[in-house]
Amino acid sequence: MQLAASSATFEVPGYEPRPQRTMRLILDLDHLRCFTAGSVEFEREILGLFAAELPKTLAALEKAETPREWHIAAHTIKGSALGVGACRLAEAAREAERADATGRALAIMRVKAAIAEVIAEAARLELI
Repeated sequence: MQLAASSATFEVPGYEPRPQRTMRLILDLDHLRCFTAGSVEFEREILGLFAAELPKTLAALEKAETPREWHIAAHTIKGSALGVGACRLAEAAREAERADATGRALAIMRVKAAIAEVIAEAARLELI
């Protein structure tokens, strides 16, 4: 991967783009394990913190009154989801970021469904 900053180009050693198929995963454990060095205890801690914050950020999305508040809440969910490898949730939040006022109800339903998937998958894997 190359990052361009003004006229300079930077290489990121060891970076290989992940295949697009990963966005179909509920929980990309390979991604999560990049940060946990395979420690299940650390994975549980990270996913526990993630799950604990979801109700707050979802409430912010539901209560958003302005386009800016909406975007910030959706972006926060997306970023958190990407951080832990919750791919479908990240995609739902990405779609929510782009939703206009008429699409917000559907976007919230999709985000909620993706949250339920992540929580169920993490529970199935005994990670929360």
